[in-house]
Amino acid sequence: QHLHRSRRTFRGHKKERRRREKEVQERERDEANDYTQMASPRDMSFVTGPSLRRVDLGNRAKSWRWLGALKDQLSYDDDSSDTDEDESAAAAAGAESSPNDDKFGREDEEALDRVFKNEGTERTAERMRSNLHTLAEDLTSLRRSTLTVAEDEASPPVPPPERMSESILAVRDIVRDRSDFARAFVALGGLDVLLGCVSERAALSGRVRSSCFDLLSVLSGGNVPIQLRLLDENAVRTLATLYFAEFPEAGAAYGADYCDDGGAAHLGKDAREGDDEGLLRSQIVRSIDRSVMGHAGAESKFCRSSRGRRVIESGLGHTPAVSTRHLLGGGAAPPPSNLKRRCLSLLQDLLTSRFADRTRFESFGPALTHVALRL
Repeated sequence: QHLHRSRRTFRGHKKERRRREKEVQERERDEANDYTQMASPRDMSFVTGPSLRRVDLGNRAKSWRWLGALKDQLSYDDDSSDTDEDESAAAAAGAESSPNDDKFGREDEEALDRVFKNEGTERTAERMRSNLHTLAEDLTSLRRSTLTVAEDEASPPVPPPERMSESILAVRDIVRDRSDFARAFVALGGLDVLLGCVSERAALSGRVRSSCFDLLSVLSGGNVPIQLRLLDENAVRTLATLYFAEFPEAGAAYGADYCDDGGAAHLGKDAREGDDEGLLRSQIVRSIDRSVMGHAGAESKFCRSSRGRRVIESGLGHTPAVSTRHLLGGGAAPPPSNLKRRCLSLLQDLLTSRFADRTRFESFGPALTHVALRL
């Protein structure tokens, strides 16, 4: 009887495990469906166009194709506003003839209509489209100014970085805690624009690129469909390459040691100076944190990647190549304190995640040893 009860208990545990695995598979399938239906026509028609086009991100820093996709989407005019106005007018006319005018008068209805319509979703969507239009025009002018022109041809005026940064931050305030507007922004090609802007180290100022990193962090934080899109576009690898490219001149070789394909070494030859204070690198690490945390596949891919582990190790100051140079007196300076805090926070999030396992702890063993002994 004891053996029989043990077998029944074992079978019960086995059924429970199968049930949990089935729930996980169904949840992942639902997340994939959410990704394929990033913006449904019913929910996102007030922002997006009739067709969504994907952009090749392999050569975004040179082709500026991401800008053309955004301009095409913004050129679409949604004609649903007239219908909405007719419906609201008909509803107002019906309210006038209703017998409950003494309880809910016309002024109250107009006030509610002004809140829900003029000051609500449509006004917010129109404000986001307006900011995106301004950003697209500024990027177009900037692109023209970077092209080689003839000697007798006047160079076009360069848009002020302050206006571009304000447009990006205005979009950030709109999509913050609003998953519907965040998905609409992605459907317009917003992720391609952000990744293209942050890759333009020579053309865009640090202020504009910093605003782009900030917006990218807000978009991807806790939003599974957008995290899936970033995972498909291999955006974390692009961010890691930009991270190593931002090392100062004294640490140019520092970043080159941690890019197997030489991507950071190529970007490090840019005329722009490195990130001495670590502000941009801290924002890049924050964007990586928001892009992978909470998604099992993204976390696992980042932890298995040697590039991802080296981002954290270099931010904490644990790199054998740089440590050797520093001891010899000709190496790079240790990373700034703000970058150390950001990388330490990312390491803590990865190791305390519900998807963490023994393999993840073993892969970050050198970083943990460095934290325990030197920080």
